[in-house]
Amino acid sequence: MKKIIEFNHTAMRKLFLLLALCLSATTMMAQEKVQRQFRENVPLDSITLSDPCILADKKTQMYYMTGTGGLMWTSPDLRLWTGPYRVTKHDPKSWMGPNPMIWAAELHQYKGKYYYFATFTNREATCGNYLGKDVERRACHVLVADNPMGPYKPMKDPTYLPANRPTLDGTFWVEPDGKPYMVYCGEWLETDNGTMERIQLKPDLSGTVGEAKVLFHAKDASWSRMYTGDKVGPNKVTDGPYLFRTATGRLGMIWTNWVYDVYTQGVAYSQSGTIDGPWIQSKEPITPPNYGHAMLFTTLEGKLLMSVHSHLDIRGHFHRVPHLFEVDLSGDEIKVGQPYDIPPTGYKLVWNDEFESDGKVDSQKWGYEHGFVRNHEWQWYQEENASVKDGILTIEARAENRANPNYIPDSKEWKLNRPAIRCTSASINTRGKFSFLYGRMEVRARIPDGYGSWPAIWLLGDKLGWPSCGEIDVMEYYRAGGVPSILANACWASEQRYSPTWNTKVTPLSHFTQKDPFWTSRFHIWRMDWDEDFIRIYLDDELLNEIDLSKTVNKSRDGINPFHAPQYILLNLAIGGDNGGPVYDDAMPLRYDIDYVRVYQKK
Repeated sequence: MKKIIEFNHTAMRKLFLLLALCLSATTMMAQEKVQRQFRENVPLDSITLSDPCILADKKTQMYYMTGTGGLMWTSPDLRLWTGPYRVTKHDPKSWMGPNPMIWAAELHQYKGKYYYFATFTNREATCGNYLGKDVERRACHVLVADNPMGPYKPMKDPTYLPANRPTLDGTFWVEPDGKPYMVYCGEWLETDNGTMERIQLKPDLSGTVGEAKVLFHAKDASWSRMYTGDKVGPNKVTDGPYLFRTATGRLGMIWTNWVYDVYTQGVAYSQSGTIDGPWIQSKEPITPPNYGHAMLFTTLEGKLLMSVHSHLDIRGHFHRVPHLFEVDLSGDEIKVGQPYDIPPTGYKLVWNDEFESDGKVDSQKWGYEHGFVRNHEWQWYQEENASVKDGILTIEARAENRANPNYIPDSKEWKLNRPAIRCTSASINTRGKFSFLYGRMEVRARIPDGYGSWPAIWLLGDKLGWPSCGEIDVMEYYRAGGVPSILANACWASEQRYSPTWNTKVTPLSHFTQKDPFWTSRFHIWRMDWDEDFIRIYLDDELLNEIDLSKTVNKSRDGINPFHAPQYILLNLAIGGDNGGPVYDDAMPLRYDIDYVRVYQKK
């Protein structure tokens, strides 16, 4: 019996060892799989990233983007990105610790190598107690690689900046005499007034030389604001420096602070034209509110752009997304222009509305429909229900109860025999202002899914009556047969008047919400690709319908193909009617949000 027990114990130990080895191997494989996970063809504004820095690499003809988090994204065209990849390697026995946080990473190409400037934070250590608070050990550091994808590794010096100070957001600058510098922020926690500082780097950037110098303080910026008790004064934060020269040789620095709770970016200029200043602050911010921590880069085609992140507080969590703005340095100061639209490969932008000006829609681009219009719908269309704020056009349907000004009791016309207006909404269109033939149209929108909701993105020909003019429904949402659905359609004239031929594809909303339960709370991109042969309608790059234009000739007397003629754009939120389904007042207001409308044509 003893030998049997010993045998069993030995066998059991071997079995446990084997299981442990298998588990270890499985864990390593799983970790490796996690590290290698990445997404492909992700639009820039669908990436969540703070402090975006983009390097346009002429050698590889690719764009490389990094930022807070220390991961890398790549793109051939700035439009669609692949990533994120882990590209840094540090010494786990160094002051950074085994798993440092990485903030505000930047990429710089210099003398044939690629450098990774970043803030590393060791959360297990402190650099001191400031203003009564222990501050985590963090400082700016530089890694190097032979190619833009890394791996980026430490160089000679273990530290670049003092160990007993919290520093962050290091950037790179080379003076006309060839001396390289790091410009960085001294955190406001030290003295309640953040600093902007510079320190010289060794010729190969492997360490620092000499002492640092303070260039200016956060509270030098008169445009920043904060409350101290019941008094208002300049804010205390320095964040995100980046240096540039204008065409006139003037040295400037963009950097970020706060106006109360609004993340805001300003600029300072050096009076001497050198890094040592003195630096004079601009009187006004240079980007729209809630944008900051920017850098500049030149595209592979030679266009100067600013990469910057938007900064929104959503229920206590910061949501940051990269954006691109056009920049002009041809004069004596930096001028930040419109958001930069990234054309699809082979296309040029011919018309767009980014809805950047608060208030009503641009009357040069859009007109309105008024009153009761079509499909026995419940809503009364009026201008007041379409408004622009913070870059978003919102069409809102509201429950109301007022007299129909066109009411005729004995009329057989549905628009006239309704005594009351039960709800209001808005419909805008480009008729007489813009129409196009062939190309790509993209609309980024968030649709309401409440009862009675019938939002649409559609087009009509501008020469003939309906349906001979042709109709393209890039997006309709309603309850088709009682089932919430997304529709992609086109119609043209049949032999019978006002009874068109339809090509309709209905996709249940559940097709999307099963993949993402929060689908209806998010923005999505509807796209139409239209050429001489086909109309193809996509939702977030998924093909919903393909319409063969060889089959869309009108059967009416005109005998034309309406989809070989220009069409204009309509955006509206209908309620109820022939397709919208039952309407409940308590489901309103319903909000239909549109981020942008863009039309491209082939070059």
